[in-house]
Amino acid sequence: MAGIEEKKIHAPLKTFSCPNCAGSVGIRAVGNSITAVCSYCNSVISTVNEEYKILEQANQKMTKVQYLELGIRGKLKGHLWEVVGYLERCDGTRQYSWSEYLLFNPTKGFRWLTLIDGHWSFGVKLKSYPKIYRKDDRPKALHLGKDYYLYNEGQTITTFVIGEFYYRIKTEDSVETADFVSSPEMISMEKTDYEVNWTISTYLNPEEVKEAFSIQNPLPIPIDIAPNQPSQFAEKRKSSWSTYFKFLAFAFIIQLASVCFLNKEEVFKDTISFRENDPQKTKVTKQFKIREGNKALDIDIYAPLRNSWIEIGIDLVNDKTGETFEVDGDMEFYSGIDGGESWSEGSMSTTLTLSSIPEGDYHLNIEVVGDGLRINPMDTILKPNAYGKYELPLTFNLVSGASNWSNFLFFISIFIIYPIYLSIRSYFFEVSRWSKSDYNPYSAES
Repeated sequence: MAGIEEKKIHAPLKTFSCPNCAGSVGIRAVGNSITAVCSYCNSVISTVNEEYKILEQANQKMTKVQYLELGIRGKLKGHLWEVVGYLERCDGTRQYSWSEYLLFNPTKGFRWLTLIDGHWSFGVKLKSYPKIYRKDDRPKALHLGKDYYLYNEGQTITTFVIGEFYYRIKTEDSVETADFVSSPEMISMEKTDYEVNWTISTYLNPEEVKEAFSIQNPLPIPIDIAPNQPSQFAEKRKSSWSTYFKFLAFAFIIQLASVCFLNKEEVFKDTISFRENDPQKTKVTKQFKIREGNKALDIDIYAPLRNSWIEIGIDLVNDKTGETFEVDGDMEFYSGIDGGESWSEGSMSTTLTLSSIPEGDYHLNIEVVGDGLRINPMDTILKPNAYGKYELPLTFNLVSGASNWSNFLFFISIFIIYPIYLSIRSYFFEVSRWSKSDYNPYSAES
């Protein structure tokens, strides 16, 4: 098939003399084109029959660089194409313009190659119309089960034309248009008083076009983001989140397994009382032994608080080396009756964790501050000590080989940074994509 295709597309031109200037006009898509434009006088000529009637005598002028000359051939989407037509168009305000190239292949028919702000798209005419509807207050087009969001609509005017075309065309032709986007595709509608045509365009990297047609001169640099330009961050974002959740599941299983098989041992337990203005601010515990090193140490603390709070500072001191491990925390507990219903917040217990503690003989240095040490005799079940001072007893229970979730939390926090980064970049890519749309979902009005 490829050989037949190559042979047909290299078929000789059919030429005729322009009825206006007698210049030579060539037809490449014989039997398919119905209009041709004389390159000498810009007359638009009907090629339906051999009368070659002039449809328009125009003094049109090209305003853009024509990067693909008529007759140039290139391979796109696996097929060989020849450039047979070129036109320039603008929006209804005539402030925004672009170029369109008509491609032809004898077996595949016609295709469009559009150049807008340095961005290229490959378009093919749709055989069936998409379904138009509204969802989430946004107009959409449904085509082959895929939603395309309305980007812009308005008027399009042809300002320059050269080559041959499969439909009647002349300068100042005007059509109503609407573009629906779902990257990397865009569905475009063109409507006249007589017909409605739909085209689906796929975004092309400029290098694809340059390589396909062996263009030596540099192509225009893309400006901003095209409506159907694929996001370089979207696919990476999806794959990074997928990888992250797989890592999260694996790390969670490993963490649970380590928790289940830990050999826990209670190494110390005691109740120590604290009071306000105690001359002995730092309480020192008895010595205790940690037999298996490099394991986490949980310090479980209980304090019978009543509508008060405390802060606790603890130093774990190695009696032989003097090495100190510090940890601190706070506790609060409040309760009462409101509208006949009791309420409470906070807790009378907490757990402080030290990780990777070596084996050895240790003791604790403990300091406690807070209004929990100012005990109100009318609001407590505690009894005064031998000196008539009300004290707050804190119970300390130390467990070696406790479960340590800090490493797990650290790693999942580190690995989540990249997916979040890609999500942010992907979001702002979409914001930029829709910034020129009349239906911008990211605008304040929307």
